Amino acid sequence: MQQWILDATTPVNSWSSALSWLPYAIAGVLLLLLIYLFLENKKIKERKVYYKSRANGWEIELQEKAKIITALTMQKERLEKELADSELDRKSLEDRLKSLELKKVQPKAAAQPAASAIAAPAVAEKATPKPSPQPPKPLANKIKYAHYADMGDGFSNAELLEKPDGETIFEITIAANNTGEYKVTSNADGQRYALSNAQYFLGKTCQYDSFPSNDNAIIRTDKPGTIKLTGSKWTIVNPAKISFT
Repeated sequence: MQQWILDATTPVNSWSSALSWLPYAIAGVLLLLLIYLFLENKKIKERKVYYKSRANGWEIELQEKAKIITALTMQKERLEKELADSELDRKSLEDRLKSLELKKVQPKAAAQPAASAIAAPAVAEKATPKPSPQPPKPLANKIKYAHYADMGDGFSNAELLEKPDGETIFEITIAANNTGEYKVTSNADGQRYALSNAQYFLGKTCQYDSFPSNDNAIIRTDKPGTIKLTGSKWTIVNPAKISFT
């Protein structure tokens, strides 16, 4: 009888013993879970720091490249300006050389009529009545033309033209007091020639808001520029104000 009672109470003791270990097992599982979460969180933080450092590196690299691009852009603009100035100087020298060649040819042509006049017999001059003095007429303004400002900040007086041609860009009105005004020609050929290299031909002689987007634009002189004769050079005092339509 006693043996049967002992056998009947044994499973109860086993379950009690198993239940006593259950909290430890749960605590162990929770501990492992916490360790896993801690390690995962650490990995996430490390990845965050890594990607943040890479992003900072890329940002610094982009800033450096932006500085390089800005420096290259400024260098390009400076080289373009130097190229335009050198082209202006070249054309000015070419025009001066042509002018000198024409001046060399003209004295030779004038020498032949002078020689024939010396060889011809002298003819007695007839007395001619002296004309009655007349009041001086006011000097009218002269109209001259120029392809471009060959002196950079002005026009060479020797290079001004009497008549316009297909490459004439500026029309110059000269007053009697060695001052004058200039404007962009209304001739279609001259305007197309000016727009073929607007920065070169109009950059130093005119003021404008922006260049046109196409070569078919029309240049309008809103306010003529003013010039003053200094030696053999018509110096620009006030640039002309122009717009494009």
